[in-house]
Amino acid sequence: MRQERAARTRSSLIRAAAAEFDRHGFAGASLSRISGTAEISTGALTFHFATKGELAAAVQQQGGLVTTRSVRRAAAAPEPAVQRVISLTLTLAALLQDETVVRAAARLSREAVVTGPDWTGLWMPYVSDLLAAAVRDGQLRPHVSSETVSAFVVHLVTGLEEGIRTQAGGPHAVGAVEELRNIWDLVMTGIARTDG
Repeated sequence: MRQERAARTRSSLIRAAAAEFDRHGFAGASLSRISGTAEISTGALTFHFATKGELAAAVQQQGGLVTTRSVRRAAAAPEPAVQRVISLTLTLAALLQDETVVRAAARLSREAVVTGPDWTGLWMPYVSDLLAAAVRDGQLRPHVSSETVSAFVVHLVTGLEEGIRTQAGGPHAVGAVEELRNIWDLVMTGIARTDG
């Protein structure tokens, strides 16, 4: 019973901290706001997490678990490698849009304030492996390098993360997944006329 209550308290603190870190970053996050959101005393918070850094590390770990589980599924789908890269980024878009703990983990990782897994490093190896397979299978045009596509994917996902956070609570014409799908459609078909 006591262990169950402690686990619920810890989970509640991680959810509240994720929202706080997502909104304010590590430097702007307040332990008193986190404990208030979680409806837990500051003493209970510091019993579970002695420092803000420990709490941030727990958020990063939880966000990393959610990310890794989803990315593994997307990367293993039975479709061509290039399509799996696209599907993987759409999975990341959905996670960033819907999972506060994932957005917080991405932001904390980018701010590099606590030691822990780099959020991009959780999914980028899958992208690299898939692009290597795409090159082997002749799925990329000869002049397209996998390194350039990798850089594009990183910029696309990190830009999407920031866009989601900036627009949180605001009106959206389309959701993040649909927006990313539209971007991929442009990339795959091209935007410039080639007929002169």
